[in-house]
Parts: sequence; C-alpha cells; structure tokens
Amino acid sequence: MAPKVHFLREKQEQRKPRTQWTMCVAYLQEDGSEIVYDRIPSFTKVETDSHIGFHQNHRVVIRNWRLCRDDYRSPDTIKLLMREVNEWKQFRHRHIVKFVGLADTLAYIPSIVYPYYKNGNILQYLEKNPRADVLRLLHGVASALAYMHTREVPAIHGSVKSTNVLIDDTGEALLNDYGMTRVPDFAIHFARPTNLVFQEARWLAPEFFNYELVQNDRMGSTPETDTYSFGMLCLEVYTGQKPFAERRFHADDMLDVGRGAHPLRPNPDKYPLVTDDIWDIMQACWQLKPENRVKMPVVKELFALQRIMQAIETPSGK
Repeated sequence: MAPKVHFLREKQEQRKPRTQWTMCVAYLQEDGSEIVYDRIPSFTKVETDSHIGFHQNHRVVIRNWRLCRDDYRSPDTIKLLMREVNEWKQFRHRHIVKFVGLADTLAYIPSIVYPYYKNGNILQYLEKNPRADVLRLLHGVASALAYMHTREVPAIHGSVKSTNVLIDDTGEALLNDYGMTRVPDFAIHFARPTNLVFQEARWLAPEFFNYELVQNDRMGSTPETDTYSFGMLCLEVYTGQKPFAERRFHADDMLDVGRGAHPLRPNPDKYPLVTDDIWDIMQACWQLKPENRVKMPVVKELFALQRIMQAIETPSGK
C-alpha cells in the first residue's frame, strides 16, 4: 500500500502549480487591449460561465455562454447578443454595472466583460454586513429600473433578482446582467430553457404562466414583469430567502402564480424591517394584472420617502 500512497502524493504535488497553466489571454474588441483570465470558471449559472481576470490592472469578469452547436453557428445568436450589448453600452447610471466591452476568447461568440466587485451580490454583502442600509440598496436598484423603463425606448432588464444585484466598493447596489438572462425571449437562444425557467420561476410574473394576462400579445419580459420581479427581490433581501421559500415550486406552483398567488408576509417578529409600508410596496409590485402594477419611478420615490422617514426616526444614523 505504501508505494501506491507515495505515488498518489507525487501526483498531487505535480498538480499544485497547475494554476499557472490555466491562465488564458483574451483581447478586448474595442481597443485590442489584453485581458489575462483563468480559464476555469469562478462561478456559474445555468446558461453562463464567469471567469475572473485582469484588464489594465483592474479585476474584471469575463462571461461566456454555454451554447449548443446550432446556437453558435446561427447568425441570429450574434445579432441578439449585439442588440442587448449595444443598449447596455448606452446606459449612464450610478446604479447600473458599467459595460467594459466584448472580448474574443476561446468561446464561440464574444464574451461580455464587466468590472469585478469583491463584495459579491446583495445577499452575500448583507450576510457579511447585517447592519447595512437595506432601504438605500433597494432604492438604488429601483432608481436603475426607473431609469431603464423611462428611456425613449424602454429598456427591460428581464431577470431582476439578488444574484444580479452587485455591491461596489462604496457599498452601493448596482444592477447587473442587463438583458443577458431574459426569459424567454433571450435565454432560449443561449441556454437550456426548461432548466432556466424552473430556476427563474420564483421571480417570474403571473403572465408567464397565464397567457390570458398577456398584454397586446407581448409574451416575454416587459417593464411590468421587471416590477413584479423587483417585489420578489425586496422579499429576498429582507428575508435572506428565495421567493416562495415554503414551496418546492413545481408546475402546480407556477399555475398558482398564474392565478394570482404570491408569497405570504414574513413573520414581523422575525423580520421587523418588513413594515406595513414596505409590505404594501411589495404587494403593489405583485398585482395580478400587469396594468395594475405600480410603475418603477413611483417605487423609486416610495423608497426615497421610506429613507427620509428612517432618517427622521433614527437621526443618529444608527
């Protein structure tokens, strides 16, 4: 047995310096500048792999899509990607992640590049900083969505959830992944739609499960579906749990949502930050009919008002 153990240890030692061989080089399409990144993904989603790298002494994330053979050969795939990217490039807002560029990597289509934020997403940040100002963070996200929805041609995020809200080095919330995981009109081209829909279903509006609620035959993401998902994001942030945490969320649960079911109010003793006013905002986001949901510019102002009330009640900032 001893020789075998010795042999295995030698193999393990040989693997230790492996990191230096996993580094790859990509080039930013905009200016040809170099990005050095680890080809082993640092984190993944159903439809993407994300790699951490360095670009001009700054840490960045390179996001690659998992494509089937037909997808990467289709010109529609590139066209769809470029449509979303070109819109993201135009955004100029404090609470939207900056688009760095497109990179040519080992992937079959260009990869998205954006800044890396060490604080992670909003739930990861709150876990490490439980005294952080939740109202300020959610107000930032609401501001980003209000900005997007009130553009001359309204921009739709398509996947408002905690994993798509990053926290920068100053503790501000930034909305990420604009259009990149849209269900179903974008992601169906890039991912395995069935798996993705089941993962996203807890955040999806009733009209995804009840065609009778669809307005003007516009099946897919709309400003109203973003608003609904924002309400679910609020619930996530205040409870630290995914929406409908008490449910396993199968097809029957989706049908219930299509008929108007929404999450139960969290126990006020356990979650005192979910005040009557905050719960009313969430419910306004969850109205069954899309046309009855509150607009994001209004939500933005409601959170601004909540921040003012909080400052009055706790003038010391504690």
